[in-house]
Amino acid sequence: MKKKPFFPKAITLLSAWAHNYKTKIVIYASALEISDEELATEIAICDKIIDSINDVIGLKAGFKSGVNNRNDIINVDGTNLRLDIKRHKSAAGYTDAIGLALGIIGTDTEFDPNTYKPVITVEPFGNLVNIRFTKNGVNGINIYTRKKGDTNFKLLSRATKSPFKYQPAIDDSGKPIQWEFIAFGVIRDEEIGLPSDSVTFVFSQQTEA
Repeated sequence: MKKKPFFPKAITLLSAWAHNYKTKIVIYASALEISDEELATEIAICDKIIDSINDVIGLKAGFKSGVNNRNDIINVDGTNLRLDIKRHKSAAGYTDAIGLALGIIGTDTEFDPNTYKPVITVEPFGNLVNIRFTKNGVNGINIYTRKKGDTNFKLLSRATKSPFKYQPAIDDSGKPIQWEFIAFGVIRDEEIGLPSDSVTFVFSQQTEA
């Protein structure tokens, strides 16, 4: 009958085997005609095996401790942070644009085209304007704009990728112009839902990122 290899493959068994071997080989070294140098080498190998196994056990214990610590931080401190954010969202100066920028606006589990309201932000990009948005279930958005003082918004463009880059016109005087932007969600070429909050941006040729 073929015997199993004496050198264990299972790590836990290998550690015990190495400890037993290094202890017992001292006893039988003379009978096996093992020199002191050979004996020291074999004991050192066993110690290396045992130490390497113990090192991994320590790493696993440390990893588990790290994971537990991470989970505690997320569960406890994360909960406190969410409570702080809830308070921030009730502040008078809070807007959906701020929420979008901070990444603190959740998405509805069920899409309702009648109540869909896009969120847009406007930021400078050289001599252009970046209009950022998230689709959240729509194919794109229709962006409308008007200059301060104008009554009606005019359709600027359909945007399907964020950010949408736009260069507002400036008058001959070169003075900064205040623009307002709103957007509607679009599905299959039809506008749906509610208009976004109006976002105001002052544009001039000197506007830079």
